[in-house]
This record gives sequence, C-alpha cells and structure tokens, in this order.
Amino acid sequence: MLAVKSGGLAAREVLTADENQTSLSVRAQRRYTRRVGRMCRVFLKMIKMFYDDSGFEVFMTPKPPIDAERGVSNLVAGNTNLGWRLRCMVWVFYLLCAVQRYLPVVPRLALAQGPLDSDCTPKKDTRKPQMVAVEE
Repeated sequence: MLAVKSGGLAAREVLTADENQTSLSVRAQRRYTRRVGRMCRVFLKMIKMFYDDSGFEVFMTPKPPIDAERGVSNLVAGNTNLGWRLRCMVWVFYLLCAVQRYLPVVPRLALAQGPLDSDCTPKKDTRKPQMVAVEE
C-alpha cells in the first residue's frame, strides 16, 4: 500500500510540474519526501508495537477495550490519512500497549518459542542429536 500511495504522490508532483512546463522543483521534492516520511512513520510505529510483547498482546486480543481496533484496522488496511476520530483510536491503542507493560489491560499471552502441546505448554524435544557426515 505504501508503494501505491507514494507512487501516486510522485505522479501527482510530476504531472503538476509537466502542466507548468517546468522541472520538478526542490519544494515539490521536499513536499513529496515529507508526505512519504509521514506515511512511513505511521507504519513503523505500528510495526514496533506489533513486535513488542505487550503490544503484541493488545494487538492479538480478540476484543480490545475502548473500540481501539477500528483505528488499528484502518492502519493495517493502509489508511495513513486518519481523521481526528480514528487518530484518537490509534492513540488509545498505543496507550493500551504502553499500559499493558505494567498493568494487564488484556489477557497476557504465554509467548513460548517452538510448537506447543494441546495444553499450550512448549513441547519437549525428545529427539537425540544426530551426527551428519560432511563431504569435502
């Protein structure tokens, strides 16, 4: 989505310059860079929250409190031009992620590595290490 939006912004700037029969101005280049940077920051913040354990817990809960999932869903769908209401929902989501570190506002997840048994405990690896011949 970021590629499509940035391509659209670039095309708009180039077409405007072409209509005016001028080259792409430094001002237009900076405007494009600023807009794309703003979009990237929105996604980067969301990605950082997703890879943080407490943020992941809030992100993966079936029903987050205070209807914050609508703002997050808009971001995940690629909407970076949020109105004030959706922006507030995203801020609430970020606040929930920050609070989740210290006080569980959604159920904690057992973030284990590897496969889990049917009772959601990590499987024990009972295989013996094997020797492998390496040919040179």
